[in-house]
Amino acid sequence: MNFPSLGVAYYIDLHCRNKEIPQNSVAAVSIDRKKIAELIQQRKVKISSFLDRVGLSTSRYYRWINYEIDIPFEYIFGIKKLLGISDEEFLALLSPSTDELIDTLALASFYNTYSYNPDKLETILNRLDKYRLQLTSPFFKVYTYTQIISQIARKQKPDVSSFFKNNDKYFQYCDDLTDFDIYLNILNLNLKRSLFPGKQINSDFLVSQKILSGLKSNDLDRIYVYWGCAIDFVMNFYINHQADQAIDFLKQVYQAINTSGAMDDHLRNCYEQIGKLLTNKVTFPSFSQSILQSQPVFNYENDFWNEIHNFIKMNIN
Repeated sequence: MNFPSLGVAYYIDLHCRNKEIPQNSVAAVSIDRKKIAELIQQRKVKISSFLDRVGLSTSRYYRWINYEIDIPFEYIFGIKKLLGISDEEFLALLSPSTDELIDTLALASFYNTYSYNPDKLETILNRLDKYRLQLTSPFFKVYTYTQIISQIARKQKPDVSSFFKNNDKYFQYCDDLTDFDIYLNILNLNLKRSLFPGKQINSDFLVSQKILSGLKSNDLDRIYVYWGCAIDFVMNFYINHQADQAIDFLKQVYQAINTSGAMDDHLRNCYEQIGKLLTNKVTFPSFSQSILQSQPVFNYENDFWNEIHNFIKMNIN
């Protein structure tokens, strides 16, 4: 079976409700912020003085670099001017829209799990075909992921070992994780879980810390998506029989949401129910029944728990 992601389910409901597959056109672009940060380091610019001249606070700059917020374009032109970036160099810093990137990845996962549709997967592949040889493009990662899940769905045998090896290497050397990296990491983990249900699939510590950071956001939609990602991690711990790690991480998740002021009755109920499961106060069938009886806030929430229930019933003793 295809192992689902609650984070993706929330993302789809909040950002891709019409399920429209992006065109991934060259017109939709953003600035490659990591390269901006690299240029500042390479040119040995004193960051505090530089940001004072641009008019950005340090915290705002780092949140922008980490793709947590956007800034007005005049600041970007200020950065361009102060760094002495030529027009040609500036054009090279333009990259495909992050929204399109994540939307495409999330929809590929959606059409492989919550609403299996091979034709939609084929459409996504066709629209990403122009990136299939662009090995450094983030869209190449979406292309290869979609290609893998499409081939598996069609009972073909893709080279998953190379796929996982390349992704694992990417995450190993990825210092600054973006939202896209978080979703890609979780879907990479879930794909391993689907293919190797009896194996222990370890979660990435840095990703878990980024999730906790995201839960402290001021953006409620982002908090909900990251809550879903956090539950993806918790359930992976549970399936790995790593109850202590799951409990510890769940407590940190709860504290982070409390810090943001976003805790509501639905999240609190989920937290309490999952806590009972992890501390063996309820069996998984009882937990599953209870969680499914609670009123879901988002579409596909119950689908997620149903799929988890089926997976555990089939694969976990």
